Amino acid sequence: MAIHDLVMYGLDCFTPTGGSTSLGEFAEGGYTLLDIGDQFIFDTGPGHVYAVQYEDNDDPDKHLNEGGLQFLLNDVTLHSPYAPRLGGSDPTLLTPGPEGLTMPAGNRIGGLYRATFSGSDGETYTLAGVTLDFDDKSPIHQAVETTHVVYWIGAVPPDGTTLTVTGTENNTGGSPVCFVAGTRILTPSGPVPVETLRAGDPVITLDHGARTVRWAGGWRCSAAQMARNPGAVPIRFEAGALGNGFPAPPLLVSRQHRVMVASPIVQRMFGVPRCLVPALAFLEAGGAAFAPQAEGVRYHHLLLDRHAVILANGLPSETLWLGPNALAMLSPGNRAEIAALGATFRAAHIAAGPALTIPRNRACKRLVRRHIDNARAFLPPNLCPPVAAATAACG
Repeated sequence: MAIHDLVMYGLDCFTPTGGSTSLGEFAEGGYTLLDIGDQFIFDTGPGHVYAVQYEDNDDPDKHLNEGGLQFLLNDVTLHSPYAPRLGGSDPTLLTPGPEGLTMPAGNRIGGLYRATFSGSDGETYTLAGVTLDFDDKSPIHQAVETTHVVYWIGAVPPDGTTLTVTGTENNTGGSPVCFVAGTRILTPSGPVPVETLRAGDPVITLDHGARTVRWAGGWRCSAAQMARNPGAVPIRFEAGALGNGFPAPPLLVSRQHRVMVASPIVQRMFGVPRCLVPALAFLEAGGAAFAPQAEGVRYHHLLLDRHAVILANGLPSETLWLGPNALAMLSPGNRAEIAALGATFRAAHIAAGPALTIPRNRACKRLVRRHIDNARAFLPPNLCPPVAAATAACG
């Protein structure tokens, strides 16, 4: 067992500027709400700093939650005003109180999401969100997962530094745009299991007819890996969860996988008829929930010449987008295979732009909430014609 010393910072060390989100929502529920361009001023003076010792059973050079289990070796009393949040979709915040909230020695500790920042001093910094009471053994509430401390990976910015978010990264072993094995993808010959698709095979896209798969990859996540890394647990959409029969049958995807929403509410909020929203944003809507797999899960990626919307179990869903966050979450082997397609391919893919509008994360949550409050379906009926051996675009 390797023993490590770590300095953690309460979120009261970070003051948002402008319209930025509170860092208190960093990695909340496994869903990073930070957006590129959000700004914070880092200052330990008015905040809380915590010295923590922990041990793990793997490579001491790895960061939290990358190398097996980690456990607190000493009690840690947290005073940050950003309190624990109840699990699931419950928005209730619990206040630590004037004496703080003590996390006993022996509790699990793990890193969740990372964010990179450009500092006003010209340097680059990397921050990781941390969860304590990872096993839901809170002294306050059994369902609490505390996510209100962070730590710097490498250099610590000087007090008073203005930090601008330049990127976010899943640090939980989660996955980017992935379909679970068994998902049926619409092709000119009808729906086929995603795991049978190979480079060179055609698939039907919503707006561009039949397009060729340029790369198909995947990875397997065991049940033990999912238990250690909740970011790897898929989300299951029940049949009809998004209204008007979408999807059919049920669909399992990775939590950051975006699916299409097309409604008058989208038009009013964003000035476009359709947009893409990550699966994780739908957990409050009913019919969508985390779905741990007792036998593990096999994830599959589909990459086309450009970002596109395809039909997965009838639900309009995105293909892989080669942005920096997606690449960071791919395995080294998958990244190497995509790199072999050439820099020109990736540059053209990115230059083509996203298939549909991708709202900021907080806006996605508001969009879902407005559909819930107004009892509106997320997709209209008769969005696409019946499955047929056709190469014409749907919709």
